[in-house]
Amino acid sequence: MKEKILIITNLYPLPWQPTRAMFNFQQFGYLEQHADVFYLIPVAFPDWWKHRNELKNTDYNHLYVPYFYTPKIGRRFYGKLMQWSLILTAKAWIKKISPSKVLASLGLSRCGCCSWHR
Repeated sequence: MKEKILIITNLYPLPWQPTRAMFNFQQFGYLEQHADVFYLIPVAFPDWWKHRNELKNTDYNHLYVPYFYTPKIGRRFYGKLMQWSLILTAKAWIKKISPSKVLASLGLSRCGCCSWHR
């Protein structure tokens, strides 16, 4: 039986930006040959809201969730806001897939959003 790996990344192609973060896309693709890979992709709330209809037709292995934050105010709390956003929007999905490993690749400094998943 293959291992289940959850990848949490905001550096991944989006339906409206298919060439975004191609390096991660390629590297994670290699993992899919050896494990069942699930993707949790936080998207900034304004972009998520604008493209929410495009995100409804994604497969079960990809979950695009809104990332709530306060633009230009309280940047030191962005990591904690990311953590709260993921807990609010994806906790049930994560429990359902029950991954054995979690890999985080985030373009956000000082983000402790994966520390709650144990």
